[in-house]
Amino acid sequence: MSGFDHPSDPFDSDSTETAFAEVVAEVGERLRRGEAVDPLDYPDFEAPLREILPTLRMVTELRGPTTPHVDLGRLGDFRIIREVGRGGMGVVYEAIQLSLDRRVALKVLPNASALDSKQLRRFQLEAQAAAGLQHPHIVEVYSTGTAEGTPYYAMRFIEGRDLAQVVRDRRAQNERRDTGASPQAASGGSRSFSRGVAFAREVARMALQAAEALEHAHACDVVHRDIKPSNLLVDEAGHVWITDFGLARIMGGLDLTLTGDLLGTPRYMSPEQALGRRGPFDGRADVYSLGVTIYELLTLHPAFPGDDRIDVLRRIAEEEPTAPRKLDPTIPVDLETIVLKAMAKAPADRYATAGDLAADLARFLDDRPIRARRPTLVDHAWKWTRRHRRLVTAGLAATVCVAVCLALAAFQYTVWLQKYTAVLRTAVARADQSTRLAERRAYVLSLRLAAQAVDDKRWERAQESLDAIEPSPDGDDPRDFSWYYLRRLARREIVLLPGPAVPTHEILLTRDGSKLFSRGVDQILTFWSFPRVAAPGRSGPFDAQDVVFSSDGRIVVGDRLGSGGRRDELAVWETKGGEIRMRFPLEASAEKLDRFFHHALLADGRLLACAWETGGAWPSVSLRIWNLHDTGPEPKPLVALDGLAYPVFAPSGERFVTLENEGVFVRDVSTGEVLSKLSDRGDATPAIVLSADGRWVAVGFPDGLIIIYDTSNGTERERRRLDVKLTSLWFGPGGDLIAASDATGAVHVWDRASVPYHKFDSRDPLDPNESDGVRAIAFSPDRRFLAVSPKRKPQGLLSAAVWELATGRRFGPPPSPDPATDSLVFTPDSRALVMGGLRSPRIWRFDPPPDPPPLAGHKDEAWSVAFSPDGKLLATGSDDTDEPQTIKIWDPASSALLRGWSGGVGTVASIAFSPDGRMLATGHLASTGNVRLWNVADGKLLAELSGHDDMVRTVAFSPNGAVLASGGRDQTIRLWDVAARRCIQRLVGHSSTVRSVAFSPDGRRLASASTSGAVRLWDPVQGSLLHREKIPTKLVAVAFSPDGALLATADEDGVVVLRDATTLALLRSIRGDIDPFLDLAFATDGRSLATSSKSGTIRVWDTLAGQELLTLRGHAAQVNDIAFSPDGRLLASCAHDGSVQLWRALSDDPFSLRKSSE
Repeated sequence: MSGFDHPSDPFDSDSTETAFAEVVAEVGERLRRGEAVDPLDYPDFEAPLREILPTLRMVTELRGPTTPHVDLGRLGDFRIIREVGRGGMGVVYEAIQLSLDRRVALKVLPNASALDSKQLRRFQLEAQAAAGLQHPHIVEVYSTGTAEGTPYYAMRFIEGRDLAQVVRDRRAQNERRDTGASPQAASGGSRSFSRGVAFAREVARMALQAAEALEHAHACDVVHRDIKPSNLLVDEAGHVWITDFGLARIMGGLDLTLTGDLLGTPRYMSPEQALGRRGPFDGRADVYSLGVTIYELLTLHPAFPGDDRIDVLRRIAEEEPTAPRKLDPTIPVDLETIVLKAMAKAPADRYATAGDLAADLARFLDDRPIRARRPTLVDHAWKWTRRHRRLVTAGLAATVCVAVCLALAAFQYTVWLQKYTAVLRTAVARADQSTRLAERRAYVLSLRLAAQAVDDKRWERAQESLDAIEPSPDGDDPRDFSWYYLRRLARREIVLLPGPAVPTHEILLTRDGSKLFSRGVDQILTFWSFPRVAAPGRSGPFDAQDVVFSSDGRIVVGDRLGSGGRRDELAVWETKGGEIRMRFPLEASAEKLDRFFHHALLADGRLLACAWETGGAWPSVSLRIWNLHDTGPEPKPLVALDGLAYPVFAPSGERFVTLENEGVFVRDVSTGEVLSKLSDRGDATPAIVLSADGRWVAVGFPDGLIIIYDTSNGTERERRRLDVKLTSLWFGPGGDLIAASDATGAVHVWDRASVPYHKFDSRDPLDPNESDGVRAIAFSPDRRFLAVSPKRKPQGLLSAAVWELATGRRFGPPPSPDPATDSLVFTPDSRALVMGGLRSPRIWRFDPPPDPPPLAGHKDEAWSVAFSPDGKLLATGSDDTDEPQTIKIWDPASSALLRGWSGGVGTVASIAFSPDGRMLATGHLASTGNVRLWNVADGKLLAELSGHDDMVRTVAFSPNGAVLASGGRDQTIRLWDVAARRCIQRLVGHSSTVRSVAFSPDGRRLASASTSGAVRLWDPVQGSLLHREKIPTKLVAVAFSPDGALLATADEDGVVVLRDATTLALLRSIRGDIDPFLDLAFATDGRSLATSSKSGTIRVWDTLAGQELLTLRGHAAQVNDIAFSPDGRLLASCAHDGSVQLWRALSDDPFSLRKSSE
């Protein structure tokens, strides 16, 4: 049934004469289409019509041949059954496509050889326009071609009738019911009979389907231009189908009409078409024609009756139609408002798009307020003024009153203001929507670039793409599962710190590990909280040549240049404010930048030392030590020494060491007094290093001799000789470890408590000659690792490396190595290295913590997966052929199996946690006892629910946990009272297996999808059907978005359809590759959703842009089920080979970016 069989609605006309003229025109049109006409179809005019019918038939036959030059038995691959209609653009037959044994509607262009190229091209454009549209309410084109010289295209055959036939049937039905009734003249209109609210709602429902189809066509740049009842088909299920795109125009393409051509049926033309205006028409012309069609369906009256073509066109352009409620007072006010807005004369006054019309129709059907507003008295007055311009002009000429003129000006201004305020609001809303769409598309592009960089192992490039995505100023954070997943991969080995990309001079990690400082070549100091870094702080510039930091990072000391490029003072800055706190003038002898210059903070930051080469005869180094707590206007040095070779300092302790002409001396940091002499200088300048606490000093000579002294008493404590040419020395933490480098770039390390030492070669094994020594060395705080940055020769590519001291295991080089790394600092946990050089600071996780192991999975096909509400448990279900534990509970954090048990007979096809997390529901591929409830804590069977007489494919708990929904192969849905363990509702209507069910977040709606392509929306309390839609492919999954606004379905054609979750109105589609989908799941933020497929691939899609964000490959078999964790950072999947995987977007990242609120 079409939904139009309703108690009779009489057809009346404005006048008997006009009505008869319309009947004659209608009969002529039916004869031209080849339909059989019986005068009994028109009981009011049976006698006169019987007299004139032969003449009409003769006129029709004179217009041209009634049959095409085709064999009525067969045309190419098609066996023709019968003619079902004809028009100006061809003849339509019911036919069978022999190669596919498929019933089709075959439209052919007869006498093609006699037609001009324009007519043939228009037929081809019609096929092209229709073939490019894929929508549930647009007749689908299967194929096009030419057979035996006759062009054709094959369409889906719709079993039903067009809306013109519906109108005729309704009119005849009303006439038969009201036999004897005749038109009555009455003031203001004719007699009218009620058709009822139910009939009006049915009309609105069909109009909604047509509007959604037009919105899709317009989105594909196709304007129909001939919407009318005879081009709208309704099938036996009440679905509306748009057909006949013979006059369609593809926007931006070739238009085969000349300017001023009148295309379409006059009665349904828009005013701009009726006036023959220049320029192509947009979708608002179709909105008008659909409004006229709705009008005629509701009232059974044409909006502009008449048999004179010119007069009808004039009335369309100039007159307003009779209000529908004047013809039938039972028509709802809101529906009348919608119709009249769609039929507005000016395109700007109509609905801007067919989608807007569909949205208002959906609001009417849902008993929600519509957006359209009824015309005010001002609007009526304005329209009347436009229709009676001469009269108004004469009245204005006779009225010269200034007050009237002012009133008219105010009136016109008010109208203008109202009109353009509405236009502005609409423009702002569209701009906002466009902005959101553009932002999401930019987000998708950034993620795709990041994903490509991850695939190419270009970790830093991936991080740059990801870090460019930030929350908006209003707090909206676009980052979702895909962003965090890619970020975890990109930062596994190398971490870029947020901030400007500037080469680094110095790096400091404070003693407590809470702050990281870096000074770049731009003299700006950047500092981060550590290890959970936040957006960096910046201060400066610090216009110094070299700087040192205090161990707590509160101050920085640097040498400043004066006139003539001379270092003339040391400055002490506050690191955060960048203000100079103290100044220490230097003597004028510190002249050249390439000479020795060294400054340091001593005695735990209490003293400041500076040494420089004066330029005189060797030794010519001067040393000054100041007290930083001396706040006088001209601080005097505590220590002033001249004629040194060089000094050696320690950050802590009360002693320092000097190399002088007479030997190596230990001195007091506060007075400079000599405490002990360690050795003579010898023939060559030795390398000297102090331990961090100043207790131990190592003196190394070029011949490889190393002597260690105790600075507290000047005694020798150890002597060791290396068979190398020694260049530099370093102490490790605590003074127990010593490293020595030689001229080849090798580093020798030993523990003073043990005799053996390790040799670590920093050179490239493939090119040992590339190294030119060692640039920097660092020991890890736990004394397990040694980091070395070699000096490279020009054009060399050497970079830092890390060794494990106990085993000699080498780590490195780091990803994207920096060949000029001159700053190395281990993180407090000794698991990562902060590096600075030609690039901005980076953290190299040379030994990253391993990911949790993969889940063991099942021994047989894994069919279902679900997270507990708190995300701490993961449940999976499998086939029972080879798996004794068909139900398993896992710990997602560790991947450990917590417990497992047999779920009984039948594959566990679906699994769900109750909202409190204590109960587990399972659906089984078994004929009886196929819905089971389990205790999560111990796996005990709580209940076996009987009712379905065939396999159960899906189960779902209501949000409050009181109701459980199940569905399966018996084509029914059952709602169970969980506490009482009994069935409370049985929902029927599906004609095939119910593949998926889902509750809305508020629990007020239940969605179901079946393999027949039907999606239904139910009231779970009343057990009533709210809405239904159907597509011609198998549905495999249905899901509500977390906010309940969207309903998504996935099908075996690899298409996800997003609908309004209240009305099932089509919003947009997401099309994947030719890969059948098997499941879908919304991410917790609703911005994205994931799909699984038969190929084993999982894809994540952006729900607004409809574009792919992320591809996950790892399964070797089809992925049957997927689920997001409640926090959105885990995605679980299970496959037909029994594997279960967790895709982690969150890991234990000690350097994760801290939000501003933390």
